[in-house]
Amino acid sequence: MIELTTNRKFQSRLKIFIVYEEIDIKKKLTNYNVKANKSILQDFNATSEQILTFYDNTDLIMLVGLGSEKKLTSDTLTKTFGKLHSQVSKLDIDSPYYIIEGDIEEQIVHIANSNYKFDKYQSESKSEKRSKKKVRGVSKNNSSKNNKNNKNNKKKIIVGVIKKPKNFKNLSIMLESMKLVKDLGNEPGNELNPDSYVQFIKKRASLSNLKVKVLDNAKLKKLGLLSLLSVSNGSKWGGYLVEISLPQKNKGKNICLVGKGITFDSGGISLKPGKNMGEMKSDMLGSATVLGIMDYLANTKSKCNVTGYLAIAENMPGSEATRPGDIIKSYSGKTIEILNTDAEGRLVLADALSYCQKHNKPDIIIDMATLTGQQEAVSCSLFTSIMGNDIELTKKLIESGNQVNERLVEFPLYPEYIEQTKSDIADVKNAEFDCKAGMIQAGAFLSNFIEDEDNKVSWAHLDIAGPAYRKESTGIGVRMISNFIESVKN
Repeated sequence: MIELTTNRKFQSRLKIFIVYEEIDIKKKLTNYNVKANKSILQDFNATSEQILTFYDNTDLIMLVGLGSEKKLTSDTLTKTFGKLHSQVSKLDIDSPYYIIEGDIEEQIVHIANSNYKFDKYQSESKSEKRSKKKVRGVSKNNSSKNNKNNKNNKKKIIVGVIKKPKNFKNLSIMLESMKLVKDLGNEPGNELNPDSYVQFIKKRASLSNLKVKVLDNAKLKKLGLLSLLSVSNGSKWGGYLVEISLPQKNKGKNICLVGKGITFDSGGISLKPGKNMGEMKSDMLGSATVLGIMDYLANTKSKCNVTGYLAIAENMPGSEATRPGDIIKSYSGKTIEILNTDAEGRLVLADALSYCQKHNKPDIIIDMATLTGQQEAVSCSLFTSIMGNDIELTKKLIESGNQVNERLVEFPLYPEYIEQTKSDIADVKNAEFDCKAGMIQAGAFLSNFIEDEDNKVSWAHLDIAGPAYRKESTGIGVRMISNFIESVKN
Protein backbone atom coordinates (compact mmCIF):
# COMPACT_ATOMS: atom_id res chain seq x y z
CA MET A 1 0.00 0.00 0.00
CA ILE A 2 1.40 3.40 -1.03
CA GLU A 3 0.62 6.60 0.86
CA LEU A 4 1.64 10.12 -0.13
CA THR A 5 2.78 12.78 2.30
CA THR A 6 4.04 16.33 2.04
CA ASN A 7 5.47 16.13 5.57
CA ARG A 8 9.22 16.68 5.27
CA LYS A 9 9.71 15.62 8.89
CA PHE A 10 8.05 12.25 8.42
CA GLN A 11 9.71 9.78 10.76
CA SER A 12 11.18 6.68 9.20
CA ARG A 13 14.19 4.49 9.84
CA LEU A 14 15.06 4.78 6.16
CA LYS A 15 14.84 7.85 3.92
CA ILE A 16 15.33 7.23 0.20
CA PHE A 17 15.99 10.24 -2.03
CA ILE A 18 15.32 9.64 -5.74
CA VAL A 19 17.29 12.33 -7.56
CA TYR A 20 18.26 13.47 -11.05
CA GLU A 21 21.64 14.76 -12.17
CA GLU A 22 20.16 18.26 -12.40
CA ILE A 23 19.20 18.34 -8.71
CA ASP A 24 21.17 20.27 -6.08
CA ILE A 25 21.58 17.30 -3.76
CA LYS A 26 23.03 19.24 -0.83
CA LYS A 27 20.07 21.63 -0.84
CA LYS A 28 17.64 18.73 -1.22
CA LEU A 29 19.00 17.00 1.86
CA THR A 30 18.98 20.22 3.87
CA ASN A 31 15.29 20.71 3.10
CA TYR A 32 14.66 17.37 4.80
CA ASN A 33 16.98 18.10 7.76
CA VAL A 34 19.53 15.55 6.58
CA LYS A 35 23.19 16.35 7.16
CA ALA A 36 25.85 15.10 4.78
CA ASN A 37 29.39 16.47 4.46
CA LYS A 38 31.25 16.95 1.18
CA SER A 39 33.35 13.82 1.63
CA ILE A 40 30.22 11.65 1.65
CA LEU A 41 28.74 13.27 -1.46
CA GLN A 42 31.87 13.82 -3.52
CA ASP A 43 31.56 10.60 -5.55
CA PHE A 44 27.79 10.72 -6.02
CA ASN A 45 26.73 12.19 -9.37
CA ALA A 46 23.15 10.82 -9.53
CA THR A 47 23.90 8.75 -12.61
CA SER A 48 21.34 6.06 -13.36
CA GLU A 49 21.40 3.10 -10.94
CA GLN A 50 23.95 4.82 -8.69
CA ILE A 51 23.11 4.29 -5.01
CA LEU A 52 24.88 5.89 -2.05
CA THR A 53 24.11 4.81 1.53
CA PHE A 54 25.12 6.61 4.72
CA TYR A 55 23.88 7.34 8.24
CA ASP A 56 22.52 10.61 9.56
CA ASN A 57 22.66 9.97 13.29
CA THR A 58 20.62 6.76 13.56
CA ASP A 59 18.65 7.25 10.34
CA LEU A 60 19.74 5.40 7.23
CA ILE A 61 19.89 7.58 4.11
CA MET A 62 19.93 6.34 0.53
CA LEU A 63 20.61 8.54 -2.47
CA VAL A 64 19.41 6.94 -5.69
CA GLY A 65 20.36 8.37 -9.08
CA LEU A 66 18.16 8.35 -12.18
CA GLY A 67 20.56 10.17 -14.48
CA SER A 68 19.32 13.13 -16.50
CA GLU A 69 15.59 13.86 -16.20
CA LYS A 70 15.49 14.74 -19.91
CA LYS A 71 16.87 11.31 -20.89
CA LEU A 72 14.84 9.25 -18.43
CA THR A 73 13.37 6.01 -19.82
CA SER A 74 11.09 3.34 -18.42
CA ASP A 75 13.97 0.87 -18.68
CA THR A 76 16.13 3.13 -16.50
CA LEU A 77 13.36 3.34 -13.91
CA THR A 78 12.84 -0.42 -13.93
CA LYS A 79 16.54 -1.20 -13.49
CA THR A 80 17.11 1.50 -10.87
CA PHE A 81 14.12 0.65 -8.69
CA GLY A 82 14.83 -3.06 -9.11
CA LYS A 83 18.40 -2.56 -7.84
CA LEU A 84 17.13 -0.33 -5.05
CA HIS A 85 14.52 -2.85 -3.94
CA SER A 86 17.09 -5.65 -3.80
CA GLN A 87 19.07 -3.55 -1.30
CA VAL A 88 16.08 -2.33 0.71
CA SER A 89 14.61 -5.84 0.98
CA LYS A 90 17.73 -6.95 2.85
CA LEU A 91 17.00 -4.40 5.57
CA ASP A 92 14.60 -5.07 8.43
CA ILE A 93 12.69 -1.85 7.87
CA ASP A 94 8.91 -1.82 7.53
CA SER A 95 8.03 1.58 6.10
CA PRO A 96 10.72 3.17 3.97
CA TYR A 97 10.19 6.83 3.10
CA TYR A 98 10.72 7.56 -0.60
CA ILE A 99 11.26 11.21 -1.51
CA ILE A 100 10.61 11.85 -5.19
CA GLU A 101 10.00 14.66 -7.67
CA GLY A 102 9.67 15.03 -11.44
CA ASP A 103 7.35 12.47 -13.05
CA ILE A 104 5.65 11.43 -9.83
CA GLU A 105 3.14 9.03 -11.38
CA GLU A 106 5.75 7.05 -13.28
CA GLN A 107 8.02 6.74 -10.27
CA ILE A 108 5.18 5.61 -8.01
CA VAL A 109 4.25 2.91 -10.52
CA HIS A 110 7.84 1.66 -10.56
CA ILE A 111 8.09 1.79 -6.77
CA ALA A 112 4.95 -0.34 -6.56
CA ASN A 113 6.27 -2.74 -9.23
CA SER A 114 9.64 -3.16 -7.54
CA ASN A 115 7.99 -3.88 -4.18
CA TYR A 116 5.56 -6.43 -5.61
CA LYS A 117 6.20 -10.03 -4.65
CA PHE A 118 4.01 -13.08 -5.27
CA ASP A 119 4.72 -15.26 -2.23
CA LYS A 120 1.26 -16.46 -1.18
CA TYR A 121 2.25 -20.11 -1.60
CA GLN A 122 5.33 -19.88 0.61
CA SER A 123 4.71 -21.43 4.01
CA GLU A 124 5.92 -18.19 5.52
CA SER A 125 6.27 -15.13 3.34
CA LYS A 126 9.39 -12.99 3.44
CA SER A 127 7.37 -10.06 4.74
CA GLU A 128 6.16 -12.20 7.66
CA LYS A 129 9.71 -13.33 8.40
CA ARG A 130 10.94 -9.74 8.40
CA SER A 131 8.18 -8.62 10.72
CA LYS A 132 9.36 -11.14 13.32
CA LYS A 133 12.93 -9.84 13.30
CA LYS A 134 14.11 -7.18 15.67
CA VAL A 135 14.96 -4.00 13.84
CA ARG A 136 18.23 -2.32 14.69
CA GLY A 137 19.13 1.28 14.12
CA VAL A 138 15.81 2.83 15.18
CA SER A 139 15.85 6.61 15.30
CA LYS A 140 15.08 8.37 18.54
CA ASN A 141 11.96 9.92 17.12
CA ASN A 142 10.64 6.61 15.86
CA SER A 143 9.64 5.25 19.24
CA SER A 144 8.18 1.86 19.99
CA LYS A 145 5.07 3.68 21.12
CA ASN A 146 4.49 4.99 17.63
CA ASN A 147 4.95 1.54 16.11
CA LYS A 148 3.25 -0.61 18.72
CA ASN A 149 0.59 -2.85 17.23
CA ASN A 150 0.59 -0.81 14.07
CA LYS A 151 0.07 -3.70 11.66
CA ASN A 152 -0.92 -1.49 8.77
CA ASN A 153 2.36 0.43 8.93
CA LYS A 154 4.33 -2.73 8.33
CA LYS A 155 3.20 -3.01 4.77
CA LYS A 156 2.99 0.66 3.87
CA ILE A 157 5.26 2.46 1.47
CA ILE A 158 5.42 6.16 2.22
CA VAL A 159 6.21 8.52 -0.63
CA GLY A 160 7.12 12.13 0.04
CA VAL A 161 6.19 14.73 -2.57
CA ILE A 162 6.24 18.50 -2.71
CA LYS A 163 2.59 18.55 -3.77
CA LYS A 164 0.11 15.69 -3.97
CA PRO A 165 -1.08 15.10 -7.56
CA LYS A 166 -4.81 15.49 -8.14
CA ASN A 167 -5.04 12.12 -9.85
CA PHE A 168 -3.50 10.11 -7.02
CA LYS A 169 -6.80 8.43 -6.13
CA ASN A 170 -7.12 7.10 -9.67
CA LEU A 171 -3.45 6.11 -9.63
CA SER A 172 -4.02 4.10 -6.45
CA ILE A 173 -6.92 2.32 -8.15
CA MET A 174 -4.70 1.70 -11.17
CA LEU A 175 -2.02 0.10 -8.99
CA GLU A 176 -4.63 -2.22 -7.47
CA SER A 177 -5.93 -3.20 -10.92
CA MET A 178 -2.38 -3.88 -12.10
CA LYS A 179 -1.76 -5.98 -8.99
CA LEU A 180 -4.88 -7.96 -9.87
CA VAL A 181 -3.38 -8.79 -13.27
CA LYS A 182 -0.01 -9.68 -11.77
CA ASP A 183 -1.54 -11.98 -9.16
CA LEU A 184 -3.65 -13.81 -11.74
CA GLY A 185 -0.71 -14.26 -14.10
CA ASN A 186 1.39 -15.75 -11.32
CA GLU A 187 -1.22 -18.25 -10.13
CA PRO A 188 -0.27 -21.87 -10.86
CA GLY A 189 -2.40 -23.85 -13.28
CA ASN A 190 -3.58 -26.29 -10.62
CA GLU A 191 -5.12 -23.41 -8.69
CA LEU A 192 -6.32 -21.23 -11.55
CA ASN A 193 -8.18 -23.47 -13.95
CA PRO A 194 -11.02 -22.33 -16.26
CA ASP A 195 -13.70 -23.09 -13.64
CA SER A 196 -11.97 -21.36 -10.72
CA TYR A 197 -10.97 -18.46 -12.98
CA VAL A 198 -14.59 -17.81 -13.96
CA GLN A 199 -15.67 -17.98 -10.32
CA PHE A 200 -12.95 -15.49 -9.41
CA ILE A 201 -14.06 -13.13 -12.20
CA LYS A 202 -17.63 -13.21 -10.89
CA LYS A 203 -16.51 -12.34 -7.35
CA ARG A 204 -14.14 -9.59 -8.44
CA ALA A 205 -16.74 -8.13 -10.78
CA SER A 206 -19.34 -7.99 -8.01
CA LEU A 207 -16.95 -5.91 -5.88
CA SER A 208 -16.65 -3.37 -8.70
CA ASN A 209 -20.32 -3.52 -9.72
CA LEU A 210 -19.37 -4.91 -13.11
CA LYS A 211 -21.96 -6.91 -15.03
CA VAL A 212 -20.94 -10.44 -15.99
CA LYS A 213 -22.43 -12.83 -18.53
CA VAL A 214 -20.96 -16.32 -18.75
CA LEU A 215 -21.25 -18.67 -21.71
CA ASP A 216 -20.22 -22.09 -20.41
CA ASN A 217 -19.25 -25.20 -22.36
CA ALA A 218 -22.85 -26.24 -23.12
CA LYS A 219 -23.86 -22.75 -24.28
CA LEU A 220 -20.75 -22.39 -26.44
CA LYS A 221 -21.51 -25.72 -28.11
CA LYS A 222 -25.14 -24.77 -28.69
CA LEU A 223 -24.20 -21.39 -30.17
CA GLY A 224 -21.45 -22.84 -32.34
CA LEU A 225 -18.28 -21.38 -30.81
CA LEU A 226 -16.50 -24.56 -31.81
CA SER A 227 -13.12 -22.97 -32.51
CA LEU A 228 -12.88 -21.98 -28.84
CA LEU A 229 -14.09 -25.40 -27.73
CA SER A 230 -11.55 -27.16 -29.93
CA VAL A 231 -8.87 -25.88 -27.54
CA SER A 232 -10.57 -27.14 -24.37
CA ASN A 233 -11.41 -30.61 -25.76
CA GLY A 234 -8.36 -32.25 -24.20
CA SER A 235 -8.92 -30.80 -20.74
CA LYS A 236 -11.29 -31.96 -18.03
CA TRP A 237 -12.29 -28.31 -17.71
CA GLY A 238 -14.69 -26.84 -20.23
CA GLY A 239 -14.30 -23.65 -22.20
CA TYR A 240 -15.88 -20.28 -21.39
CA LEU A 241 -16.58 -16.93 -22.97
CA VAL A 242 -17.10 -14.29 -20.29
CA GLU A 243 -18.62 -10.91 -21.13
CA ILE A 244 -17.91 -8.03 -18.71
CA SER A 245 -19.55 -4.62 -18.95
CA LEU A 246 -19.72 -1.45 -16.89
CA PRO A 247 -22.70 -1.01 -14.54
CA GLN A 248 -24.25 1.73 -16.67
CA LYS A 249 -24.66 2.15 -20.41
CA ASN A 250 -22.52 5.06 -21.57
CA LYS A 251 -22.33 7.08 -24.77
CA GLY A 252 -19.35 7.52 -27.06
CA LYS A 253 -17.32 5.08 -29.10
CA ASN A 254 -18.40 1.48 -28.61
CA ILE A 255 -15.20 -0.33 -27.64
CA CYS A 256 -14.73 -4.08 -27.25
CA LEU A 257 -11.70 -5.56 -25.51
CA VAL A 258 -10.97 -9.22 -26.23
CA GLY A 259 -8.49 -11.24 -24.19
CA LYS A 260 -6.94 -14.69 -24.54
CA GLY A 261 -7.45 -16.69 -21.36
CA ILE A 262 -5.57 -20.00 -21.62
CA THR A 263 -5.05 -20.89 -17.96
CA PHE A 264 -2.37 -23.39 -18.92
CA ASP A 265 -0.93 -24.11 -22.34
CA SER A 266 0.80 -27.47 -22.74
CA GLY A 267 0.66 -27.13 -26.51
CA GLY A 268 -1.96 -29.89 -26.70
CA ILE A 269 -1.06 -32.79 -29.03
CA SER A 270 1.70 -30.53 -30.44
CA LEU A 271 3.32 -30.71 -27.02
CA LYS A 272 5.68 -27.93 -25.99
CA PRO A 273 9.26 -28.69 -24.85
CA GLY A 274 9.49 -29.25 -21.11
CA LYS A 275 11.91 -26.36 -20.50
CA ASN A 276 10.04 -23.26 -19.27
CA MET A 277 6.65 -24.91 -19.80
CA GLY A 278 5.80 -23.90 -16.23
CA GLU A 279 5.60 -20.30 -17.42
CA MET A 280 2.59 -21.24 -19.53
CA LYS A 281 0.42 -20.57 -16.49
CA SER A 282 0.74 -16.97 -17.71
CA ASP A 283 -0.97 -17.68 -21.04
CA MET A 284 -4.17 -16.12 -19.72
CA LEU A 285 -2.66 -12.66 -19.27
CA GLY A 286 -4.54 -11.17 -22.23
CA SER A 287 -7.82 -11.93 -20.45
CA ALA A 288 -6.44 -10.82 -17.08
CA THR A 289 -5.42 -7.50 -18.64
CA VAL A 290 -8.95 -7.00 -19.96
CA LEU A 291 -10.31 -7.77 -16.50
CA GLY A 292 -7.84 -5.32 -14.94
CA ILE A 293 -8.89 -2.57 -17.36
CA MET A 294 -12.59 -3.14 -16.70
CA ASP A 295 -11.87 -3.20 -12.96
CA TYR A 296 -10.08 0.15 -13.20
CA LEU A 297 -12.78 1.77 -15.35
CA ALA A 298 -15.54 0.63 -12.99
CA ASN A 299 -13.77 1.80 -9.83
CA THR A 300 -12.97 5.21 -11.34
CA LYS A 301 -16.62 5.47 -12.49
CA SER A 302 -15.57 5.96 -16.08
CA LYS A 303 -18.22 7.14 -18.54
CA CYS A 304 -16.77 5.07 -21.38
CA ASN A 305 -18.71 2.60 -23.50
CA VAL A 306 -16.56 -0.52 -23.08
CA THR A 307 -17.25 -4.25 -22.97
CA GLY A 308 -14.69 -6.96 -22.26
CA TYR A 309 -14.68 -10.52 -23.63
CA LEU A 310 -12.53 -13.18 -21.98
CA ALA A 311 -12.01 -16.39 -23.99
CA ILE A 312 -11.06 -19.01 -21.41
CA ALA A 313 -9.81 -22.58 -21.80
CA GLU A 314 -7.01 -24.97 -20.87
CA ASN A 315 -4.95 -26.56 -23.66
CA MET A 316 -4.11 -30.17 -22.76
CA PRO A 317 -3.28 -33.36 -24.74
CA GLY A 318 -6.19 -35.49 -23.49
CA SER A 319 -7.90 -38.36 -25.26
CA GLU A 320 -10.48 -36.02 -26.80
CA ALA A 321 -7.98 -33.31 -27.72
CA THR A 322 -8.05 -31.71 -31.14
CA ARG A 323 -5.47 -33.26 -33.47
CA PRO A 324 -3.22 -31.76 -36.12
CA GLY A 325 -5.07 -32.33 -39.39
CA ASP A 326 -8.54 -31.83 -37.88
CA ILE A 327 -10.95 -29.38 -39.47
CA ILE A 328 -13.26 -27.40 -37.20
CA LYS A 329 -16.00 -24.87 -37.77
CA SER A 330 -15.77 -21.43 -36.15
CA TYR A 331 -18.56 -19.22 -34.89
CA SER A 332 -18.15 -17.04 -37.99
CA GLY A 333 -18.98 -20.01 -40.20
CA LYS A 334 -15.44 -20.24 -41.55
CA THR A 335 -13.76 -23.65 -41.34
CA ILE A 336 -10.26 -23.96 -39.89
CA GLU A 337 -7.65 -26.58 -40.67
CA ILE A 338 -5.66 -27.35 -37.52
CA LEU A 339 -1.99 -27.86 -38.34
CA ASN A 340 -0.54 -27.06 -34.91
CA THR A 341 -2.50 -27.41 -31.66
CA ASP A 342 0.02 -25.10 -29.99
CA ALA A 343 -1.37 -22.29 -32.14
CA GLU A 344 -4.43 -22.33 -29.90
CA GLY A 345 -4.69 -18.71 -28.75
CA ARG A 346 -5.78 -17.52 -32.17
CA LEU A 347 -8.53 -20.17 -32.15
CA VAL A 348 -10.19 -18.90 -28.96
CA LEU A 349 -9.72 -15.29 -30.08
CA ALA A 350 -11.30 -15.99 -33.48
CA ASP A 351 -14.61 -17.01 -31.91
CA ALA A 352 -14.49 -14.21 -29.34
CA LEU A 353 -13.88 -11.63 -32.09
CA SER A 354 -16.77 -12.95 -34.17
CA TYR A 355 -19.09 -13.10 -31.16
CA CYS A 356 -18.42 -9.53 -30.00
CA GLN A 357 -18.97 -8.19 -33.55
CA LYS A 358 -22.28 -9.99 -33.96
CA HIS A 359 -23.71 -9.17 -30.54
CA ASN A 360 -22.13 -5.80 -29.75
CA LYS A 361 -21.59 -3.97 -33.06
CA PRO A 362 -18.40 -2.24 -31.85
CA ASP A 363 -16.68 0.76 -33.40
CA ILE A 364 -13.31 -0.36 -32.04
CA ILE A 365 -11.97 -3.81 -31.17
CA ILE A 366 -8.69 -4.32 -29.33
CA ASP A 367 -7.57 -7.86 -28.64
CA MET A 368 -4.73 -8.71 -26.28
CA ALA A 369 -2.89 -11.97 -26.00
CA THR A 370 0.34 -13.64 -25.02
CA LEU A 371 0.06 -15.09 -28.48
CA THR A 372 3.46 -16.09 -29.85
CA GLY A 373 6.89 -17.02 -28.57
CA GLN A 374 8.30 -15.14 -31.51
CA GLN A 375 7.03 -11.87 -30.05
CA GLU A 376 9.21 -12.38 -27.01
CA ALA A 377 12.17 -13.21 -29.25
CA VAL A 378 11.65 -10.17 -31.47
CA SER A 379 10.96 -7.69 -28.68
CA CYS A 380 13.35 -9.00 -26.00
CA SER A 381 10.35 -8.14 -23.76
CA LEU A 382 10.93 -4.42 -24.42
CA PHE A 383 7.75 -3.68 -26.37
CA THR A 384 4.27 -4.88 -27.33
CA SER A 385 3.65 -5.72 -30.98
CA ILE A 386 0.64 -4.12 -32.66
CA MET A 387 -1.10 -4.95 -35.93
CA GLY A 388 -4.48 -3.95 -37.30
CA ASN A 389 -6.64 -2.49 -40.03
CA ASP A 390 -6.77 1.18 -38.98
CA ILE A 391 -3.70 3.41 -39.18
CA GLU A 392 -5.25 6.10 -36.96
CA LEU A 393 -6.19 3.61 -34.23
CA THR A 394 -2.67 2.21 -34.29
CA LYS A 395 -1.17 5.70 -34.01
CA LYS A 396 -3.41 6.57 -31.04
CA LEU A 397 -2.54 3.36 -29.22
CA ILE A 398 1.18 3.90 -29.81
CA GLU A 399 0.84 7.46 -28.50
CA SER A 400 -1.07 6.22 -25.47
CA GLY A 401 1.67 3.69 -24.78
CA ASN A 402 4.37 6.34 -25.05
CA GLN A 403 2.53 8.49 -22.50
CA VAL A 404 2.83 5.76 -19.86
CA ASN A 405 6.22 4.43 -21.01
CA GLU A 406 4.78 1.21 -22.46
CA ARG A 407 6.22 0.89 -25.96
CA LEU A 408 4.21 -0.40 -28.90
CA VAL A 409 5.82 -1.23 -32.23
CA GLU A 410 3.72 -1.67 -35.38
CA PHE A 411 4.13 -4.69 -37.65
CA PRO A 412 2.56 -4.98 -41.13
CA LEU A 413 -0.33 -7.16 -42.23
CA TYR A 414 0.49 -7.31 -45.91
CA PRO A 415 -2.01 -9.10 -48.18
CA GLU A 416 0.66 -11.74 -48.79
CA TYR A 417 0.63 -12.68 -45.10
CA ILE A 418 -3.16 -13.01 -45.10
CA GLU A 419 -3.05 -15.07 -48.29
CA GLN A 420 -0.75 -17.53 -46.52
CA THR A 421 -3.47 -18.24 -43.95
CA LYS A 422 -5.70 -19.79 -46.64
CA SER A 423 -6.10 -23.57 -46.57
CA ASP A 424 -6.30 -25.98 -49.50
CA ILE A 425 -8.98 -28.09 -47.78
CA ALA A 426 -10.67 -25.56 -45.46
CA ASP A 427 -11.23 -21.81 -45.44
CA VAL A 428 -8.16 -21.00 -43.33
CA LYS A 429 -5.38 -22.82 -41.47
CA ASN A 430 -4.11 -21.99 -38.00
CA ALA A 431 -0.40 -22.31 -38.80
CA GLU A 432 2.01 -21.80 -41.67
CA PHE A 433 5.31 -23.65 -41.30
CA ASP A 434 6.95 -22.17 -44.39
CA CYS A 435 6.56 -18.61 -43.13
CA LYS A 436 9.07 -17.69 -40.43
CA ALA A 437 7.17 -14.53 -39.39
CA GLY A 438 5.05 -16.46 -36.88
CA MET A 439 4.00 -13.40 -34.88
CA ILE A 440 2.70 -11.59 -37.96
CA GLN A 441 1.13 -14.80 -39.24
CA ALA A 442 -0.94 -15.04 -36.05
CA GLY A 443 -2.21 -11.49 -36.56
CA ALA A 444 -2.96 -12.28 -40.21
CA PHE A 445 -5.01 -15.30 -39.13
CA LEU A 446 -7.09 -13.14 -36.77
CA SER A 447 -7.75 -10.59 -39.51
CA ASN A 448 -9.90 -13.24 -41.22
CA PHE A 449 -12.39 -12.88 -38.38
CA ILE A 450 -12.84 -9.13 -38.59
CA GLU A 451 -16.04 -9.40 -40.56
CA ASP A 452 -16.75 -5.86 -41.67
CA GLU A 453 -15.67 -5.72 -45.31
CA ASP A 454 -16.19 -1.95 -45.40
CA ASN A 455 -13.63 -1.52 -42.60
CA LYS A 456 -16.12 0.29 -40.40
CA VAL A 457 -14.75 -1.67 -37.46
CA SER A 458 -11.36 -0.42 -36.33
CA TRP A 459 -9.33 -3.34 -35.05
CA ALA A 460 -5.97 -3.65 -33.33
CA HIS A 461 -4.22 -6.83 -32.26
CA LEU A 462 -1.70 -6.57 -29.39
CA ASP A 463 0.74 -9.42 -28.84
CA ILE A 464 1.98 -8.89 -25.27
CA ALA A 465 3.88 -12.19 -24.90
CA GLY A 466 7.26 -10.63 -24.08
CA PRO A 467 6.52 -7.63 -21.84
CA ALA A 468 3.59 -9.20 -19.95
CA TYR A 469 5.65 -11.88 -18.24
CA ARG A 470 9.30 -11.49 -17.24
CA LYS A 471 9.86 -14.40 -14.84
CA GLU A 472 6.63 -13.14 -13.29
CA SER A 473 3.61 -11.14 -14.42
CA THR A 474 4.17 -7.39 -14.93
CA GLY A 475 0.65 -5.95 -15.28
CA ILE A 476 1.56 -4.22 -18.55
CA GLY A 477 -1.28 -3.00 -20.75
CA VAL A 478 -3.73 -1.82 -18.09
CA ARG A 479 -2.40 1.75 -17.99
CA MET A 480 -1.89 1.97 -21.74
CA ILE A 481 -5.36 0.79 -22.79
CA SER A 482 -7.14 2.65 -19.98
CA ASN A 483 -5.34 5.81 -21.03
CA PHE A 484 -6.41 5.25 -24.64
CA ILE A 485 -10.04 4.59 -23.70
CA GLU A 486 -10.27 7.76 -21.66
CA SER A 487 -8.85 9.74 -24.60
CA VAL A 488 -11.58 8.58 -27.03
CA LYS A 489 -14.60 8.32 -24.73
CA ASN A 490 -16.22 11.33 -26.36
